[in-house]
Amino acid sequence: RLTFIYIFRMALEMLMGFADGYLAVADNFFVYQTAPDSTKFVFILWDIDLILGSTALVKLSQMETGDWREFAGTLTKRPLMQFLNVPEYAKRFDDLIRELNDKLLSLDVLGQYIDDTVAMIQQD
Repeated sequence: RLTFIYIFRMALEMLMGFADGYLAVADNFFVYQTAPDSTKFVFILWDIDLILGSTALVKLSQMETGDWREFAGTLTKRPLMQFLNVPEYAKRFDDLIRELNDKLLSLDVLGQYIDDTVAMIQQD
């Protein structure tokens, strides 16, 4: 069963430009089974130092488009990304990327945070 949190994590990984993660190079993640007899698994990202454009591993221009179809080119070949072959899930992924981008990464949202950070460190 595909959970919303998994789709959310993949969308966030894409938006943050996680160039050393599952989407880009199939690295820096764990899949944890919650109990030996359970069918529930948790996807865990780690080592997220190569984000927000800090990369030499993939073409940044692919990440900047916001279109997962162009990002790293092999997404639907990764086992954990097979959900993108289901039109309903692919649409939800698209919608979620747009929503997260508008609510978290737009200049309208980040501008005030940037201005507040500059004001806080300016004296130093």
